[in-house]
Amino acid sequence: MIVIAADLEKANTTFHEQQPDGRRGERYTTIETGAVAQSMSLMAEARGLTAVPIGGTGDQALAEVLALPADLSPLGLFLLGCRPA
Repeated sequence: MIVIAADLEKANTTFHEQQPDGRRGERYTTIETGAVAQSMSLMAEARGLTAVPIGGTGDQALAEVLALPADLSPLGLFLLGCRPA
């Protein structure tokens, strides 16, 4: 399992001037999360592995279980495994 996480506050601070509500950084992290998941899916397929991206998680519970630093928010999970023989 790979966890994709980001510091949303830092992303928003970096790009705050690009959107009136100051939340443009969240959009960019969402786009990048999708790109990372797609790249991992393609790489897994090329290596004969199964790959399942998961976006519907309980963010706070997942952060607690993984003991993520307070500044990181989990954005998605990516499960990798071997194909059945």
